[in-house]
Amino acid sequence: GRFAWSSDGKRLAYTATDPKSAAVKDREKKYGEFQIVDQDQRMTRLFVIDLATRIARALTPDAFTVGSFAWSPDALRIAFDHRVNNSPASSGSADISIVTVADASLRKLVTQDGPDTNPTWSPDGSQIAFTTSMANPNYYYTNPVIATVPAGGGTPTVVTASFDENPSIVAWKPAALFFSASQRTWAYLYGVDPASRTVARLAPTDASVMSSVSVSKDGSTVAFLAADPKTVPEVYVANVGTAPGSARGRPGLQSVKKLTSVNEQTGAWATSALEVVSWKSQDGTTVEGVLHKPLDFDPSHKYPLLVVIHGGPTGVSRPVPFTSATYPIDVWVPRGVLVLEPNYRGSAGYGEAFRSLNVRNLGVGDAWDVLAGIDALIAKGFIDLEPGRLHLGVPRDARRCALQSHFRRRRDLRLDDVLRQHRHPPVHETVPESDAVGGS
Repeated sequence: GRFAWSSDGKRLAYTATDPKSAAVKDREKKYGEFQIVDQDQRMTRLFVIDLATRIARALTPDAFTVGSFAWSPDALRIAFDHRVNNSPASSGSADISIVTVADASLRKLVTQDGPDTNPTWSPDGSQIAFTTSMANPNYYYTNPVIATVPAGGGTPTVVTASFDENPSIVAWKPAALFFSASQRTWAYLYGVDPASRTVARLAPTDASVMSSVSVSKDGSTVAFLAADPKTVPEVYVANVGTAPGSARGRPGLQSVKKLTSVNEQTGAWATSALEVVSWKSQDGTTVEGVLHKPLDFDPSHKYPLLVVIHGGPTGVSRPVPFTSATYPIDVWVPRGVLVLEPNYRGSAGYGEAFRSLNVRNLGVGDAWDVLAGIDALIAKGFIDLEPGRLHLGVPRDARRCALQSHFRRRRDLRLDDVLRQHRHPPVHETVPESDAVGGS
Protein backbone atom coordinates (compact mmCIF):
# COMPACT_ATOMS: atom_id res chain seq x y z
CA GLY A 1 0.00 0.00 0.00
CA ARG A 2 0.84 3.69 0.02
CA PHE A 3 0.93 6.23 2.81
CA ALA A 4 1.01 10.02 3.21
CA TRP A 5 1.19 12.37 6.20
CA SER A 6 -1.38 15.12 6.71
CA SER A 7 0.03 18.65 6.53
CA ASP A 8 -0.37 19.10 10.30
CA GLY A 9 1.52 15.86 11.01
CA LYS A 10 -1.26 14.49 13.21
CA ARG A 11 -2.63 11.80 10.93
CA LEU A 12 -1.39 9.27 8.45
CA ALA A 13 -3.45 8.12 5.46
CA TYR A 14 -2.67 4.79 3.86
CA THR A 15 -4.08 2.15 1.55
CA ALA A 16 -4.40 -1.53 2.38
CA THR A 17 -5.84 -4.48 0.48
CA ASP A 18 -8.68 -6.42 2.05
CA PRO A 19 -7.62 -9.75 3.60
CA LYS A 20 -8.48 -13.04 1.97
CA SER A 21 -11.94 -14.32 2.74
CA ALA A 22 -12.47 -17.35 4.95
CA ALA A 23 -13.66 -19.30 1.91
CA VAL A 24 -10.45 -18.54 -0.01
CA LYS A 25 -8.26 -19.44 2.98
CA ASP A 26 -10.09 -22.74 3.38
CA ARG A 27 -9.73 -23.47 -0.34
CA GLU A 28 -5.99 -22.82 -0.21
CA LYS A 29 -5.57 -25.18 2.73
CA LYS A 30 -7.18 -27.94 0.68
CA TYR A 31 -5.80 -27.28 -2.80
CA GLY A 32 -2.93 -24.83 -2.49
CA GLU A 33 -2.71 -21.18 -3.41
CA PHE A 34 -4.24 -20.08 -6.71
CA GLN A 35 -6.50 -17.34 -8.02
CA ILE A 36 -9.69 -17.52 -10.07
CA VAL A 37 -9.50 -14.67 -12.57
CA ASP A 38 -12.32 -12.09 -12.30
CA GLN A 39 -13.68 -13.81 -9.19
CA ASP A 40 -11.16 -13.54 -6.37
CA GLN A 41 -11.21 -9.74 -6.35
CA ARG A 42 -9.79 -8.08 -3.24
CA MET A 43 -10.31 -4.33 -2.98
CA THR A 44 -7.75 -1.80 -1.80
CA ARG A 45 -9.26 0.71 0.62
CA LEU A 46 -8.19 4.07 2.02
CA PHE A 47 -7.60 4.36 5.78
CA VAL A 48 -6.53 7.07 8.20
CA ILE A 49 -4.84 6.63 11.56
CA ASP A 50 -4.78 9.27 14.30
CA LEU A 51 -1.28 9.39 15.76
CA ALA A 52 -2.49 10.54 19.17
CA THR A 53 -5.05 7.78 19.69
CA ARG A 54 -3.47 5.25 17.31
CA ILE A 55 -6.95 4.40 16.09
CA ALA A 56 -7.32 3.56 12.40
CA ARG A 57 -10.57 3.71 10.45
CA ALA A 58 -11.61 3.12 6.86
CA LEU A 59 -12.52 6.12 4.73
CA THR A 60 -13.75 4.19 1.68
CA PRO A 61 -16.07 1.19 1.28
CA ASP A 62 -15.20 -2.10 -0.43
CA ALA A 63 -17.22 -1.18 -3.54
CA PHE A 64 -14.10 -0.16 -5.51
CA THR A 65 -10.31 -0.29 -5.29
CA VAL A 66 -8.28 2.83 -4.43
CA GLY A 67 -5.11 3.84 -6.26
CA SER A 68 -3.21 7.09 -5.61
CA PHE A 69 -4.40 9.76 -3.18
CA ALA A 70 -3.43 13.19 -1.82
CA TRP A 71 -4.27 15.24 1.28
CA SER A 72 -5.74 18.70 0.84
CA PRO A 73 -3.48 21.51 2.14
CA ASP A 74 -5.84 22.09 5.10
CA ALA A 75 -5.74 18.35 6.00
CA LEU A 76 -9.54 18.11 5.98
CA ARG A 77 -10.06 16.16 2.75
CA ILE A 78 -8.34 13.54 0.63
CA ALA A 79 -8.64 13.27 -3.15
CA PHE A 80 -8.16 9.78 -4.56
CA ASP A 81 -8.55 7.79 -7.76
CA HIS A 82 -10.44 4.50 -7.82
CA ARG A 83 -11.59 1.85 -10.27
CA VAL A 84 -14.11 -0.96 -10.23
CA ASN A 85 -11.56 -3.63 -9.29
CA ASN A 86 -7.84 -4.37 -9.45
CA SER A 87 -7.94 -6.20 -12.80
CA PRO A 88 -5.65 -4.65 -15.45
CA ALA A 89 -8.64 -4.70 -17.78
CA SER A 90 -10.40 -2.20 -15.48
CA SER A 91 -7.78 0.56 -15.80
CA GLY A 92 -10.08 2.58 -18.04
CA SER A 93 -12.70 2.82 -15.28
CA ALA A 94 -10.55 5.02 -13.00
CA ASP A 95 -12.36 8.10 -11.64
CA ILE A 96 -11.53 10.68 -8.97
CA SER A 97 -13.46 11.38 -5.76
CA ILE A 98 -12.94 13.37 -2.57
CA VAL A 99 -13.53 12.07 0.95
CA THR A 100 -14.00 14.28 3.99
CA VAL A 101 -11.77 12.85 6.69
CA ALA A 102 -13.97 13.77 9.64
CA ASP A 103 -17.03 11.76 8.61
CA ALA A 104 -15.85 9.69 5.61
CA SER A 105 -18.43 11.31 3.34
CA LEU A 106 -17.66 10.83 -0.35
CA ARG A 107 -18.12 13.18 -3.29
CA LYS A 108 -17.43 12.33 -6.92
CA LEU A 109 -15.22 14.86 -8.71
CA VAL A 110 -14.21 13.47 -12.13
CA THR A 111 -16.36 10.75 -13.70
CA GLN A 112 -15.65 10.98 -17.44
CA ASP A 113 -14.90 7.91 -19.57
CA GLY A 114 -11.35 6.55 -19.63
CA PRO A 115 -8.74 6.66 -16.88
CA ASP A 116 -8.49 9.73 -14.60
CA THR A 117 -5.76 9.27 -12.00
CA ASN A 118 -3.11 10.77 -9.71
CA PRO A 119 -5.00 13.70 -8.14
CA THR A 120 -2.78 16.51 -6.81
CA TRP A 121 -3.99 19.61 -4.94
CA SER A 122 -3.01 23.15 -5.84
CA PRO A 123 -1.07 25.01 -3.11
CA ASP A 124 -4.19 26.95 -2.05
CA GLY A 125 -6.46 23.91 -2.20
CA SER A 126 -8.84 25.46 -4.73
CA GLN A 127 -8.00 23.13 -7.65
CA ILE A 128 -6.92 19.58 -8.32
CA ALA A 129 -4.59 18.48 -11.10
CA PHE A 130 -4.79 14.95 -12.44
CA THR A 131 -3.63 12.72 -15.29
CA THR A 132 -6.37 11.95 -17.80
CA SER A 133 -7.27 10.63 -21.22
CA MET A 134 -10.08 13.22 -21.45
CA ALA A 135 -12.46 10.42 -22.46
CA ASN A 136 -10.35 9.42 -25.48
CA PRO A 137 -11.27 5.79 -26.26
CA ASN A 138 -7.77 5.24 -27.68
CA TYR A 139 -6.14 6.04 -24.34
CA TYR A 140 -4.10 2.83 -24.39
CA TYR A 141 -1.70 4.27 -26.98
CA THR A 142 -2.39 8.03 -27.20
CA ASN A 143 -0.82 10.64 -24.93
CA PRO A 144 -2.46 11.21 -21.56
CA VAL A 145 -2.56 14.85 -20.46
CA ILE A 146 -2.56 16.79 -17.21
CA ALA A 147 -5.78 18.66 -16.51
CA THR A 148 -7.05 20.79 -13.62
CA VAL A 149 -10.53 20.97 -12.14
CA PRO A 150 -12.01 23.12 -9.35
CA ALA A 151 -11.95 21.19 -6.07
CA GLY A 152 -15.65 21.93 -5.71
CA GLY A 153 -16.39 20.37 -9.09
CA GLY A 154 -16.59 21.62 -12.65
CA THR A 155 -15.23 21.11 -16.15
CA PRO A 156 -11.61 19.92 -16.45
CA THR A 157 -9.11 22.17 -18.24
CA VAL A 158 -6.16 20.57 -20.05
CA VAL A 159 -2.83 22.29 -19.33
CA THR A 160 -0.34 20.07 -21.23
CA ALA A 161 -2.02 19.74 -24.62
CA SER A 162 1.16 20.94 -26.36
CA PHE A 163 3.38 18.35 -24.66
CA ASP A 164 3.95 15.31 -26.86
CA GLU A 165 4.62 12.54 -24.36
CA ASN A 166 3.33 10.85 -21.21
CA PRO A 167 3.51 13.35 -18.29
CA SER A 168 3.64 12.04 -14.71
CA ILE A 169 2.68 14.58 -12.03
CA VAL A 170 5.34 15.14 -9.35
CA ALA A 171 3.96 18.05 -7.29
CA TRP A 172 2.03 21.32 -7.53
CA LYS A 173 3.91 24.18 -5.91
CA PRO A 174 3.72 27.99 -6.15
CA ALA A 175 6.53 28.01 -8.73
CA ALA A 176 4.87 25.54 -11.12
CA LEU A 177 2.98 22.31 -11.56
CA PHE A 178 5.90 19.86 -11.81
CA PHE A 179 5.84 16.66 -13.83
CA SER A 180 8.36 14.15 -15.18
CA ALA A 181 8.51 12.61 -18.64
CA SER A 182 10.76 10.80 -21.08
CA GLN A 183 12.13 12.49 -24.18
CA ARG A 184 13.70 9.95 -26.51
CA THR A 185 16.34 8.08 -24.48
CA TRP A 186 16.44 10.79 -21.78
CA ALA A 187 14.13 11.69 -18.89
CA TYR A 188 13.57 15.15 -17.41
CA LEU A 189 11.64 17.20 -14.90
CA TYR A 190 9.26 19.80 -16.31
CA GLY A 191 7.27 22.69 -14.94
CA VAL A 192 4.02 23.96 -16.42
CA ASP A 193 2.26 27.22 -15.56
CA PRO A 194 -1.43 26.20 -15.33
CA ALA A 195 -2.53 29.72 -16.27
CA SER A 196 -0.44 30.23 -19.42
CA ARG A 197 0.01 26.49 -20.07
CA THR A 198 3.67 27.13 -20.83
CA VAL A 199 5.92 24.11 -20.30
CA ALA A 200 9.60 24.46 -19.34
CA ARG A 201 12.19 21.71 -19.05
CA LEU A 202 14.24 21.57 -15.85
CA ALA A 203 17.33 19.39 -16.21
CA PRO A 204 21.04 19.62 -15.30
CA THR A 205 22.11 18.77 -18.89
CA ASP A 206 20.56 17.67 -22.17
CA ALA A 207 22.04 14.17 -21.74
CA SER A 208 20.33 13.41 -18.42
CA VAL A 209 18.14 10.59 -17.19
CA MET A 210 16.35 12.04 -14.15
CA SER A 211 14.22 10.06 -11.71
CA SER A 212 12.87 9.99 -8.13
CA VAL A 213 12.24 13.75 -8.04
CA SER A 214 11.23 15.39 -4.76
CA VAL A 215 10.20 19.06 -4.47
CA SER A 216 10.48 21.21 -1.34
CA LYS A 217 7.32 22.60 0.25
CA ASP A 218 7.72 26.04 -1.28
CA GLY A 219 8.85 24.64 -4.62
CA SER A 220 12.19 26.47 -4.54
CA THR A 221 14.39 23.36 -4.31
CA VAL A 222 14.33 19.95 -5.98
CA ALA A 223 16.20 16.75 -5.17
CA PHE A 224 16.58 14.05 -7.79
CA LEU A 225 18.60 11.18 -9.19
CA ALA A 226 20.42 11.79 -12.46
CA ALA A 227 22.51 9.57 -14.72
CA ASP A 228 24.10 9.88 -18.15
CA PRO A 229 26.09 7.69 -20.59
CA LYS A 230 29.17 7.79 -18.37
CA THR A 231 27.72 7.78 -14.84
CA VAL A 232 25.29 5.71 -12.81
CA PRO A 233 22.61 7.65 -10.90
CA GLU A 234 23.76 10.14 -8.28
CA VAL A 235 21.69 12.28 -5.88
CA TYR A 236 21.53 15.98 -6.75
CA VAL A 237 19.83 19.09 -5.38
CA ALA A 238 19.14 22.29 -7.28
CA ASN A 239 17.34 25.57 -6.91
CA VAL A 240 14.33 26.33 -9.08
CA GLY A 241 14.92 29.79 -10.49
CA THR A 242 14.34 31.59 -13.76
CA ALA A 243 15.74 29.87 -16.83
CA PRO A 244 18.62 31.78 -18.44
CA GLY A 245 17.43 33.91 -21.36
CA SER A 246 13.77 33.39 -20.44
CA ALA A 247 11.78 36.53 -21.25
CA ARG A 248 8.67 35.25 -19.46
CA GLY A 249 10.33 34.08 -16.31
CA ARG A 250 10.05 30.36 -17.04
CA PRO A 251 11.48 28.13 -14.29
CA GLY A 252 14.91 26.57 -14.67
CA LEU A 253 17.44 24.71 -12.52
CA GLN A 254 20.21 26.70 -10.86
CA SER A 255 23.11 25.85 -8.53
CA VAL A 256 22.97 22.12 -9.25
CA LYS A 257 24.93 20.24 -6.56
CA LYS A 258 25.89 16.56 -6.45
CA LEU A 259 25.47 15.01 -2.98
CA THR A 260 26.73 11.46 -3.54
CA SER A 261 29.81 9.84 -5.07
CA VAL A 262 28.58 6.45 -6.22
CA ASN A 263 30.65 6.58 -9.41
CA GLU A 264 33.86 6.76 -7.41
CA GLN A 265 33.01 3.30 -6.14
CA THR A 266 32.38 1.93 -9.65
CA GLY A 267 35.40 3.54 -11.28
CA ALA A 268 37.38 0.30 -11.41
CA TRP A 269 34.57 -1.76 -12.94
CA ALA A 270 34.89 -2.97 -16.51
CA THR A 271 32.51 -0.88 -18.58
CA SER A 272 31.70 0.19 -22.14
CA ALA A 273 31.11 3.28 -24.25
CA LEU A 274 27.43 4.10 -24.82
CA GLU A 275 26.21 5.87 -27.92
CA VAL A 276 22.71 6.80 -29.12
CA VAL A 277 22.52 5.84 -32.81
CA SER A 278 19.74 6.21 -35.37
CA TRP A 279 18.71 4.68 -38.70
CA LYS A 280 15.84 4.53 -41.19
CA SER A 281 13.38 1.64 -41.02
CA GLN A 282 11.79 -0.11 -43.98
CA ASP A 283 8.97 2.46 -44.23
CA GLY A 284 11.29 5.46 -43.74
CA THR A 285 10.63 5.90 -40.02
CA THR A 286 13.61 7.18 -38.05
CA VAL A 287 14.47 4.80 -35.21
CA GLU A 288 16.99 5.20 -32.40
CA GLY A 289 18.84 2.73 -30.26
CA VAL A 290 21.62 2.45 -27.71
CA LEU A 291 24.87 0.97 -28.98
CA HIS A 292 27.26 -0.50 -26.39
CA LYS A 293 30.88 -0.57 -27.57
CA PRO A 294 34.14 -1.71 -25.95
CA LEU A 295 36.21 1.19 -24.66
CA ASP A 296 38.94 0.31 -27.16
CA PHE A 297 36.47 0.09 -30.06
CA ASP A 298 38.16 0.31 -33.46
CA PRO A 299 35.84 0.76 -36.49
CA SER A 300 38.38 -1.02 -38.68
CA HIS A 301 37.91 -4.26 -36.72
CA LYS A 302 35.05 -6.78 -36.94
CA TYR A 303 32.89 -7.43 -33.85
CA PRO A 304 30.19 -9.98 -32.95
CA LEU A 305 26.79 -8.33 -32.44
CA LEU A 306 24.17 -9.07 -29.80
CA VAL A 307 20.80 -7.34 -30.21
CA VAL A 308 18.78 -6.99 -27.00
CA ILE A 309 15.14 -6.01 -27.48
CA HIS A 310 13.26 -4.43 -24.58
CA GLY A 311 9.74 -5.44 -23.58
CA GLY A 312 6.60 -3.38 -23.38
CA PRO A 313 6.27 -2.49 -26.19
CA THR A 314 6.28 0.90 -24.44
CA GLY A 315 9.53 0.23 -22.65
CA VAL A 316 12.69 2.14 -23.53
CA SER A 317 16.42 1.45 -23.52
CA ARG A 318 18.53 4.28 -22.10
CA PRO A 319 22.27 5.05 -22.35
CA VAL A 320 23.12 4.51 -18.67
CA PRO A 321 25.94 2.20 -17.48
CA PHE A 322 25.21 -1.06 -15.65
CA THR A 323 21.45 -1.07 -16.21
CA SER A 324 21.15 -4.39 -18.05
CA ALA A 325 19.17 -6.94 -16.09
CA THR A 326 17.90 -9.91 -18.09
CA TYR A 327 20.90 -10.04 -20.42
CA PRO A 328 24.51 -9.72 -19.17
CA ILE A 329 25.35 -6.79 -21.44
CA ASP A 330 27.96 -5.41 -19.06
CA VAL A 331 29.70 -8.79 -19.03
CA TRP A 332 29.96 -9.25 -22.79
CA VAL A 333 30.88 -5.78 -24.06
CA PRO A 334 34.26 -5.46 -22.29
CA ARG A 335 35.14 -8.81 -23.88
CA GLY A 336 34.80 -7.52 -27.41
CA VAL A 337 31.08 -7.75 -28.25
CA LEU A 338 28.86 -4.96 -29.61
CA VAL A 339 25.33 -4.76 -28.19
CA LEU A 340 22.48 -2.87 -29.84
CA GLU A 341 19.31 -2.03 -27.90
CA PRO A 342 16.78 -0.73 -30.45
CA ASN A 343 13.97 1.58 -29.37
CA TYR A 344 11.58 0.29 -32.01
CA ARG A 345 8.23 1.93 -32.79
CA GLY A 346 5.99 1.99 -29.75
CA SER A 347 8.89 2.69 -27.37
CA ALA A 348 8.31 5.32 -24.69
CA GLY A 349 9.72 8.81 -25.07
CA TYR A 350 9.22 9.33 -28.80
CA GLY A 351 5.76 10.87 -28.86
CA GLU A 352 2.27 9.81 -29.79
CA ALA A 353 2.82 9.48 -33.55
CA PHE A 354 5.74 7.09 -33.06
CA ARG A 355 3.81 5.08 -30.46
CA SER A 356 0.79 4.90 -32.75
CA LEU A 357 2.84 3.22 -35.49
CA ASN A 358 2.36 -0.02 -33.53
CA VAL A 359 -1.43 0.08 -33.81
CA ARG A 360 -2.61 -2.83 -35.99
CA ASN A 361 1.04 -3.37 -36.85
CA LEU A 362 2.49 -5.11 -33.79
CA GLY A 363 5.11 -7.67 -34.71
CA VAL A 364 5.53 -6.22 -38.20
CA GLY A 365 6.78 -2.65 -38.09
CA ASP A 366 8.78 -3.23 -34.92
CA ALA A 367 10.54 -6.16 -36.63
CA TRP A 368 11.35 -3.86 -39.56
CA ASP A 369 12.92 -1.42 -37.11
CA VAL A 370 15.12 -4.04 -35.45
CA LEU A 371 16.32 -5.60 -38.70
CA ALA A 372 16.98 -2.16 -40.22
CA GLY A 373 19.12 -1.31 -37.21
CA ILE A 374 21.18 -4.45 -37.71
CA ASP A 375 21.62 -3.69 -41.40
CA ALA A 376 22.65 -0.10 -40.61
CA LEU A 377 25.47 -1.39 -38.40
CA ILE A 378 26.50 -4.00 -40.98
CA ALA A 379 26.73 -1.22 -43.55
CA LYS A 380 29.30 0.55 -41.39
CA GLY A 381 31.64 -2.41 -41.90
CA PHE A 382 32.52 -3.34 -38.32
CA ILE A 383 30.09 -6.27 -37.77
CA ASP A 384 31.46 -9.81 -38.02
CA LEU A 385 29.24 -11.58 -40.55
CA GLU A 386 30.64 -15.04 -39.87
CA PRO A 387 27.73 -17.46 -39.16
CA GLY A 388 26.77 -17.49 -35.49
CA ARG A 389 28.12 -13.98 -34.80
CA LEU A 390 24.74 -12.19 -34.85
CA HIS A 391 22.36 -12.91 -31.98
CA LEU A 392 18.98 -11.49 -30.99
CA GLY A 393 17.56 -11.57 -27.48
CA VAL A 394 13.76 -11.25 -27.51
CA PRO A 395 11.53 -10.98 -24.39
CA ARG A 396 9.26 -13.93 -23.71
CA ASP A 397 5.96 -12.22 -24.48
CA ALA A 398 3.36 -12.34 -27.24
CA ARG A 399 5.52 -10.20 -29.50
CA ARG A 400 8.24 -12.88 -29.48
CA CYS A 401 6.05 -15.23 -31.53
CA ALA A 402 5.36 -12.55 -34.14
CA LEU A 403 9.01 -11.49 -34.37
CA GLN A 404 10.33 -15.02 -34.74
CA SER A 405 8.91 -15.42 -38.23
CA HIS A 406 10.74 -12.28 -39.39
CA PHE A 407 14.04 -13.14 -37.74
CA ARG A 408 14.19 -16.74 -38.85
CA ARG A 409 14.19 -15.63 -42.49
CA ARG A 410 17.63 -14.18 -41.88
CA ARG A 411 20.25 -16.92 -42.11
CA ASP A 412 22.81 -14.59 -40.55
CA LEU A 413 20.80 -14.17 -37.32
CA ARG A 414 20.38 -16.43 -34.33
CA LEU A 415 17.39 -16.02 -32.02
CA ASP A 416 18.22 -16.64 -28.35
CA ASP A 417 15.81 -17.35 -25.53
CA VAL A 418 16.04 -14.96 -22.59
CA LEU A 419 16.29 -17.82 -20.13
CA ARG A 420 19.36 -19.31 -21.80
CA GLN A 421 21.31 -16.15 -21.10
CA HIS A 422 21.30 -16.86 -17.36
CA ARG A 423 23.94 -19.51 -17.97
CA HIS A 424 26.60 -16.79 -18.36
CA PRO A 425 29.70 -17.23 -16.16
CA PRO A 426 30.84 -14.86 -13.39
CA VAL A 427 32.63 -11.73 -14.52
CA HIS A 428 36.03 -12.90 -13.30
CA GLU A 429 36.08 -16.06 -15.41
CA THR A 430 37.79 -16.30 -18.77
CA VAL A 431 35.23 -17.04 -21.47
CA PRO A 432 36.08 -18.89 -24.69
CA GLU A 433 35.33 -16.85 -27.78
CA SER A 434 32.56 -19.25 -28.85
CA ASP A 435 30.75 -18.71 -25.52
CA ALA A 436 31.29 -14.96 -25.60
CA VAL A 437 29.00 -14.70 -28.60
CA GLY A 438 26.36 -17.04 -27.22
CA GLY A 439 27.53 -20.28 -28.80
CA SER A 440 26.23 -23.60 -27.51
